[in-house]
Amino acid sequence: MVNSTPVQTEILPVEEPETLAEITALHQRIAELEQMIAHLMIERRRAEDALHRMNAELEQRVQERTLELARANKALQAEIYQRQEKEQEWRESEHRLQTLFDKVDDFLFVFDVDGHILHSNPVVWRRLGYVPEALQNMHMLNIYPPDQQHEALDAIVAMISGQSAVCTIPLQTSDGTLIPVQTRVTHGNWDNRDVFFSISRDISDLKQAQEALEQANQQLKHSVDELTQRNHDITLLNEMGDKIHFCESLDDAYTIVEHIVAQLFPNQSGALYMSLSRGEMSLVARWGPHPPGQRVVTPHHCPVVQGHHLHLINDPQSAQRCHLCPIDRSISAGAVPYACVPLVAHGETMGVLHLRNGPHLPQSVRDLWEHLAVTTARKLALELSNLHLRERLRNQAVRDPLTGLFNRRYLDETLKRELQRAHRHAHPVGVIMLDIDHFKQFNDTYGHDGGDTLLRALGSALQTQTRGEDIVCRYGGEEFTLILPGATLEQTYRRAEQLLTLIRNLQVQHDGHPLRSITASLGVAIFPEHGATDEAVVKAADCALYLAKTRGRDQIVVAGLME
Repeated sequence: MVNSTPVQTEILPVEEPETLAEITALHQRIAELEQMIAHLMIERRRAEDALHRMNAELEQRVQERTLELARANKALQAEIYQRQEKEQEWRESEHRLQTLFDKVDDFLFVFDVDGHILHSNPVVWRRLGYVPEALQNMHMLNIYPPDQQHEALDAIVAMISGQSAVCTIPLQTSDGTLIPVQTRVTHGNWDNRDVFFSISRDISDLKQAQEALEQANQQLKHSVDELTQRNHDITLLNEMGDKIHFCESLDDAYTIVEHIVAQLFPNQSGALYMSLSRGEMSLVARWGPHPPGQRVVTPHHCPVVQGHHLHLINDPQSAQRCHLCPIDRSISAGAVPYACVPLVAHGETMGVLHLRNGPHLPQSVRDLWEHLAVTTARKLALELSNLHLRERLRNQAVRDPLTGLFNRRYLDETLKRELQRAHRHAHPVGVIMLDIDHFKQFNDTYGHDGGDTLLRALGSALQTQTRGEDIVCRYGGEEFTLILPGATLEQTYRRAEQLLTLIRNLQVQHDGHPLRSITASLGVAIFPEHGATDEAVVKAADCALYLAKTRGRDQIVVAGLME
């Protein structure tokens, strides 16, 4: 900074110039002084200008600093306001969290890294039975059952590390009661401390619902098992009925009974007794490891025969034994519980189904066993009585006396039944109508005795060419009919070809002399393709037979291909 203090100039006394040189020097000195003064004035002005500039700069800097301070103060006030808002929000959030912590129905725990409980909510106090002071610094594992604490520790570590989401170890109350829960553990901060939060939700209702569902599933499974078993039993009963229906004799039916009933009552022994004409009952079928040994018994005063109802004997040693079922001493295990079920048909007992080792079963199984026993007896009574009736009728009127084949009456009765069964099982039935060519001429040549001999020989030959389920009938005169259950059109046609060849090669002797060879005309039809009823399919085969004759005989014509 330039010093602005005025320069004091010393004025020397002017002496009288002595010479011109002195005067000149004096003027020069005065000029130098004036020049010095002018220079000093210039310096002063410069110093004053610099001072003005410095003052202006200082004032500008003060204004700028003041403005900066104002802005900083404003920003500070805004920050203070924001912090106050954050603090208010934090206090409100803390209040909401505390309210949630206090009001939530779940069990909430805050515990430190060492596992000590720092805080818990009122639900813990109320339901677990601990006072808050007792929970302070209690180890977290102490709220679990002692025998599951190690498992609980592993579960907590797994949840903290993210290896597991939840665990279902129950909580234990102060009195030892267990509360089923589903627990989650997460990491967090509480009062500026690293802590862990445990949230356990009571799943008692869920457990009860699951137990109820499991019980319902067990009951459903039991019902399904029972239904499956009953369906299996019904299938076997139907199979037994179908097989007995196709039997040609009661002996064949009894064989089927042994096989099927043994499957209906596995690991059990039993027998079937049927009434004889002299009032006795005969053993006709038996099965199992220890079947009865009595072959013929006399059921005097038998409660089964007299009462027509199921008769159970749990202890044959102490109970009054049925004369029909005496204790079989050949059984090494001694007497066993047994049951007798009557076979009732048309109000009369035609037989008794005897079953062993059933009555001692549990009651739930025994009820089903008794129902199956009664159902089996009813099925047997129905099927065996039908078979017995069929045999009696067959013996009376189903055979042709000349050829030994079934007659037309049997055909009319049987074909209808065969077609009904075929319709039920969606099976075809083949029909072959056969007529001897020029039989009247044969009779005229050899007489009626020769014709009868030929018919008997042809009947025997036809029986050799049929299966057990096939039906061969003398339809009338020299006409024969074959019913082939289950045979397709192709199979029926091949059978007709075999018969045609058989007849051509048939050699018959009468009175020691050979009869001349014969031929036959055959008509083939198939159910249901050529007829939906017995009359329709027989008529179709008969029309085909008639066409075979008009075309020259000794040939086969198939219904539906007659044009």
